Amino acid sequence: MKSAAYLLVLLLLCAPAGAQTLAVTGGKVHTVGPLGTLDDATIIIIDGRITAVGRDVPVPPGARRIDA
Repeated sequence: MKSAAYLLVLLLLCAPAGAQTLAVTGGKVHTVGPLGTLDDATIIIIDGRITAVGRDVPVPPGARRIDA
């Protein structure tokens, strides 16, 4: 019963983390597509999903920025 309660608390704490916009900037991104490796790239993550990757990707207003 305790482990079920701990799991519930963990799920409740993690839920808000997925509902945010993150911008990881200035990193090296290795793609599996024709773009190959991108230096000084930006990755935009909205609600836990990658929505954009590239060198000239604009950072959405209000996004939490993480410098890679």
